[in-house]
Amino acid sequence: MNQLYHSLNKDQTSQLPYSLFRSKLSWRLHEFVKAPFFYAWILTFTVLSLIPFAIRRAFRSCPLYVSGMLTFLNIEFLGLLPFMYVLKRDRCLPKLRSYLVQEVIQLKPEAHFRDWDIVALHANGYLRREQLWHTELCIYNGKECSELFRSFVYCPSLKANHDDEDERLAVQIYEKSFESYWKSKENYVSTTNDRRKLPKEVYRYRLAWNAKAVMKKASRWMILVPYYAVIINWGNGLLVFYFGLLLGSCQLLIYSYSSLCAERRTLFNTPLLILTFLKLKTLQEPGEDLEKWNNISRFMNTYLLKESVWRDGEFFFDGEDCRAKFESILTTVISEQVPHIRGSYPELTSYAMRSMAGF
Repeated sequence: MNQLYHSLNKDQTSQLPYSLFRSKLSWRLHEFVKAPFFYAWILTFTVLSLIPFAIRRAFRSCPLYVSGMLTFLNIEFLGLLPFMYVLKRDRCLPKLRSYLVQEVIQLKPEAHFRDWDIVALHANGYLRREQLWHTELCIYNGKECSELFRSFVYCPSLKANHDDEDERLAVQIYEKSFESYWKSKENYVSTTNDRRKLPKEVYRYRLAWNAKAVMKKASRWMILVPYYAVIINWGNGLLVFYFGLLLGSCQLLIYSYSSLCAERRTLFNTPLLILTFLKLKTLQEPGEDLEKWNNISRFMNTYLLKESVWRDGEFFFDGEDCRAKFESILTTVISEQVPHIRGSYPELTSYAMRSMAGF
């Protein structure tokens, strides 16, 4: 294990958002509330909400078009806060470019997300000191920090030649970290010792597995269904209320299923996850042996759970599902070699070519 990770004490790692908050949603809400523009936003939103009541109190009535216009403004203004938050992040994060270069040169992080935690911690402190961000919690974890380095430093360096020696050195360190990870044997040992059951062995049918995942995802928002039914009903009787409950539940399930499919399709969106998958296939050499593909599926399910990438540890249903995903990833890495196109991974092309042997 990298010495850099051992140098992190508990006080340091506990200062990153992924250790302080239960989810990214609670972290974003915290950042919203701490933002300087939040109080101006909440004051304006409150004033707009109270104007119709003030008009009714003064004139005994409020014209329908005035009430409708103010309601429309409130709805539009409600979405302004997330927009302002995203806009501020988009403006401040590119200013980390030179700082990330120096941090990578100094710390030489390996490919593991945990090795990038210290870089993320330092970057958060830098953004706060330079008054570029309002808290020391701008970057969520090391995974996000490594993605920022890739977006701001590595990919631009492939599109144009830079004379900056520090940038070239940082890029070399970044590429070397993947080579070191590829040569290590840690994942091979973990794979042979992993006895986690596959979803196919637990649920037998893919439909039951999907249904359980959809219901779990939908349960987070099920509390909103009664409110939706009340809006649909609005004095039209109990039958319409029940219809609203049914309609809201169906819409929620459809949305949850669509969202689940999208998450599964785009989960492998970082070089480390893809490289781990390619490496395991190369080490196992499964060929047409379904049992070996099952072993890779077991490890990847455990690995994704351990890295907090997929919560329930049931990403792959079975070996056939794993093999199909490998084919998709292999096609993406080898065929798309333009660095500025999202979804292409030029740093992994050589490893993808090696993993094609016997496939």
